[in-house]
Formats: sequence, C-alpha cells, structure tokens
Amino acid sequence: MDKIRRNFLPFEAETILNIPLSYNLPKDKIIWVGNKCGMFSVKSAYYVALPLVEKSELGECSNEDYRTPLWKKMWQLKFSSKIRIFAWRACMEGLPTRLNLQKRGINTEVKCPLCEKAVESTSHALLYCDRIWDVWWNWHDFPISLLAENKTFVDVALQILNTGTLHDLETFCATA
Repeated sequence: MDKIRRNFLPFEAETILNIPLSYNLPKDKIIWVGNKCGMFSVKSAYYVALPLVEKSELGECSNEDYRTPLWKKMWQLKFSSKIRIFAWRACMEGLPTRLNLQKRGINTEVKCPLCEKAVESTSHALLYCDRIWDVWWNWHDFPISLLAENKTFVDVALQILNTGTLHDLETFCATA
C-alpha cells in the first residue's frame, strides 16, 4: 500500500487500493468488457466507441461555430452538388489557390497569374482580383459592399445570408 501511495497521485492511489481482490487467487486472464461473453470483436468495439464519438461530436466549446447558419442554408440551396461542394470548399479555404498549395508544401509562386499584383488566396481569386472584379460590379443588386474591406469568401457569404435573400446566396455561389 505504501508503494502505491508513493508512486501514484492520491486519487489514483485510492482508486487502485479500492479494487477488490479475490481470496481464491484465480489465474489471470484478459477479459473484454464490451460484451457479455468477454470476447473481443469489431462489432463490440463499435458499440463501445459509438457513445464516445457521439459525445465528442457535441464539442467542448460553449460557442457555436459562427458558420453554422450558413451550412444549414447552403445544403438547402437549389443548385447542383458540384456548385454546393465548390462553395463549401471556398468557405473552408479548401480550393487549390496558389497560396493554399504553398501552405500544403507545393513549391509554387503565390502571385495571382491573372493580375500578377497580389497573392492568389481564395478571396482574391474569387472576389478581389482585377480581372474578376468586373463580374461583381455588373451585379447591380449585389446585397453587400465589397469595397469596404478585404473580406473572406465565407464572410461575404454570411453577410449575403444576413442581408440578402437565399436567391442572392445562390447567385453568389454559382457566380463564384
């Protein structure tokens, strides 16, 4: 008992010392507690892991992801899956822009190949490049202003969701 108390934290030592010992001294054996017969199977491991996964999916943060309203609306929009996945990847900075490729270890020039003025990020490639800018200027009823600041694609999509209509969000994603 002294050895256990010396080598473990107090609460761990108490837990160990509270383990009941058998007076019969049976031979040790490995027992799987995931099912009634004590035998391991992938199926029983699945049922042991399932509550752990469900618990971890709830998250530990008290703040909800600020993009949640966008995700809920994005999957309801009326356009093809290809555009929906493209828009999601743009929001998640998952497009193969030169900046993203360089971040992933691919040795490439980061300047935009169209304007050669700025770094080709997702927001630059889809919103702010001089060659792309005309597209957004020609949308006369664009529900937000892109002039005020350099916004990310997800910020623009969220602003459109808050100030525009679902049709505006569909038009924005399809145009991008």
